[in-house]
Amino acid sequence: MDTLRCLSICGPRRVFSARPPPPRGRERGGEGNPKEPLTTHINTYIMSPSGAALSDRHPSTFLTAADIGNDEKLMNRTALSIFVLLILAMLPGCHNLFLTGSVAFADLEVLGCGVTECTKQMFLCVLDPDCREALECNAACSAEGGRAEQQACNLVCQLTQGGNSERYGALVQCFAENGCLPALPEGTDGRCLVTSENIDKVHVLESLEELEGTWLEVRGRNCGVPGSGWEGGYDALPCRASSWVFNAGQWWYHTSFCAPAEDGQCGEEGPVHLIAEPRRSDVTPGLIDVVYTNPPLKPQEERWYILSKPHPDWIMYNYCGSTPAGEYAGVNVMTRAPEASDSTMPPEVDAAFRQAAADFNFFYDDMCVTDQSQCPPVTAEEDVQDWVDCPQRSKSARGAAQK
Repeated sequence: MDTLRCLSICGPRRVFSARPPPPRGRERGGEGNPKEPLTTHINTYIMSPSGAALSDRHPSTFLTAADIGNDEKLMNRTALSIFVLLILAMLPGCHNLFLTGSVAFADLEVLGCGVTECTKQMFLCVLDPDCREALECNAACSAEGGRAEQQACNLVCQLTQGGNSERYGALVQCFAENGCLPALPEGTDGRCLVTSENIDKVHVLESLEELEGTWLEVRGRNCGVPGSGWEGGYDALPCRASSWVFNAGQWWYHTSFCAPAEDGQCGEEGPVHLIAEPRRSDVTPGLIDVVYTNPPLKPQEERWYILSKPHPDWIMYNYCGSTPAGEYAGVNVMTRAPEASDSTMPPEVDAAFRQAAADFNFFYDDMCVTDQSQCPPVTAEEDVQDWVDCPQRSKSARGAAQK
């Protein structure tokens, strides 16, 4: 591919800005891994290398050149951190970080961790309008205190506004690697249903060719319902689709979904997508390893098991994934039938899925139903071709739909 064509594909593109509604659910309090208060982090900046606060040193204490140099660096970092906080305090979308209350304090702890561990990235972010907009989107996800669906809300922020800013990507990656991102308590963001006791019930594909094409979700289990144990909300995002595309001598997995509009349908900006490289396991029968090529947090990997495939065009699977922010899981019922609707599911397929739910120990009727009637066309083949032609366009590919 010549240079001009690559530049035309990989060059800047106008991307949409989607602000998902604040998540629903119960208040996020002090659950998860607590962070030290912001004041604790700021105080650590004004400590000498030996651990004594600079203001507490006796005037007669002898300072080496190394001490002076280190102290200057620490004080410079303090000044930079204070500057970052002042800028954030002036951002309309981040004012709630400086309010009182358990939820605001939890967000303040996240901010304090970020200022401590990712000072440079925070500084660069507040100077970038796109990065600031993405942070405002994240702040909106917890503005009303909702915990359920918060992970899905933040994911949409990362793929929409965040996809338009390399500085935001670097900041979120730093947050994740240093444990600053909020996470659902262990065991509340879905579970892997396949065990050594029931793995013999998993459907084993002979080839990924059996999955070729685009499948639309009609039911999902990780719907963001408080207290359900499936509180991330990923499966409740509008217009979820999974596509399997063969291109450039290999199989690609393409997943797309929308930021929700006020009525719960796909927002006017359209869907966002992720691309992965799937592989059938040579060791574990029925296991499909899915490694994402353009995730908002790296690495992102999933393990898939097909729980039931009673018809060539109907499938139920369990995905178990992880990112630096934590582990998650979900269950999807998908179809590539011409009319993707729970109401058009053949009775024998419905019966098979209910039996699979019983076999893998979850309640089928607890799954949320997806309405695909108002969804835009899926552009999996075009998106995969774009990725194959110019992989460095990862930021645009994961976060943008061209207006």
